[in-house]
Amino acid sequence: MYHQVTPNIHPGFLACSVTPGTLRIQMSILKLFRFTPITPSQLEDYRNGKTMLPKKPVLITFDDCYQECVDYAVPVLEEKGFPAVFYMPTDFAGKDSHWLVPELGFEFPVAGWDTVKRLDKAGFEVGSHTLSHPRLAEISAKDCLRELVESRNILEDKLGHQVVHMAYPYGSFNETATACAAEAGYRTSCTTEEGIAKLEDDPLLLPRINIMGMTSPVDFTMMLHFEGKYNTTRKWHMYAYSKYRGIGRLMRRIKARIKKTN
Repeated sequence: MYHQVTPNIHPGFLACSVTPGTLRIQMSILKLFRFTPITPSQLEDYRNGKTMLPKKPVLITFDDCYQECVDYAVPVLEEKGFPAVFYMPTDFAGKDSHWLVPELGFEFPVAGWDTVKRLDKAGFEVGSHTLSHPRLAEISAKDCLRELVESRNILEDKLGHQVVHMAYPYGSFNETATACAAEAGYRTSCTTEEGIAKLEDDPLLLPRINIMGMTSPVDFTMMLHFEGKYNTTRKWHMYAYSKYRGIGRLMRRIKARIKKTN
């Protein structure tokens, strides 16, 4: 799970931002270890018995659809031949992310409809992130359903095809929000619960792994192989130093192979 991709990370948004160079390294690690990015639609088709998934599938998701994220992430993804999904808060298309101001005191430009349409035509999926980016668990069932239905309708009108995938803003959900997502016609919904999704998981409650500005290549690699358990540098180092004496040699090999693939 990514949010912002920018060469100039705001200090107050470090937990939700990576640089383009960091993203490129992480995508190279995915390719190096033979992970195959898929789309939510492919996941849905697999669950419905319509297709098979590759051996090591992974979903690359971007919440909020910030303009800088699109500008800097898309070239990296296209360079690697990777699909991804961008979750869009439709009320903010072409505006700033005002929902950040009350808590953080700053905001970022959100992609406009021309950019969103280009994303869609380029083969990336665009999902809903509601209308106004509220905490769905804290609003009424009526308002929750309106946020989900109307954002889906707007996306379908703008893009000209069905939209059935979404992510909960702030990772905020409860039984009512999940029921509203199902009633609104969504078939997958991503949370911010930490972990790797399994086949038995509820498709409307898919966990993800949050990638932060301080996520090192070592952290990223270990997240992939240990189901996201080692999700901070400190936790991973505690584990690595107790279990792996040869981690330095491993990382040198990884970096050497990344250079070759680039």
